[in-house]
Amino acid sequence: MMSKVPVESLIPLAARLIVLVHGEGGRSDIGEFLAGLSDDERWALLVVLAAMVNPDRSLGAALGWVAWDERGDPGALGLADTRTIRDVAPDVEAEPSCGELIDSEVLRRALVGEFVDASDSEKRAVIEAAVREGVEPVVVSRGLGLGLKCVQKQIERARVRLTNGGTGCENAGVQGVAS
Repeated sequence: MMSKVPVESLIPLAARLIVLVHGEGGRSDIGEFLAGLSDDERWALLVVLAAMVNPDRSLGAALGWVAWDERGDPGALGLADTRTIRDVAPDVEAEPSCGELIDSEVLRRALVGEFVDASDSEKRAVIEAAVREGVEPVVVSRGLGLGLKCVQKQIERARVRLTNGGTGCENAGVQGVAS
């Protein structure tokens, strides 16, 4: 469940935690700070902090300043680690839902760039159909109302899935017509 804490109120809290973690506080200061937040604020703060991090930054650049591990012992992280944060993130993309019905009209309209209010399953079907039919990412972006970079990333992931044996559904795309 997402918190209803306004993002604007979390920016100073995120900045404070960043400053504490980067050396202006110790473990107890960080603990006291976090203990002073409500559960909703802590959960929302995680999202705001994640939004502040560039996932394409190398681990060495992001964590090279850290000189300790989770137990306070000298850390093994180094500036030489060139993997990006994105590289080490577990794949969080949801598995395609093969049992859900896909509205063929939503699919058709999105593939020509007409904005549609699509379910997650319909969005996946649009992305995969775009790969199979060679539809440009900018058209899909407009049709699904998603950012171009997000669509480009999803199209690339779908290309890999389709190249490596499919989506897990025998007949990806339109699996039925929702009423």
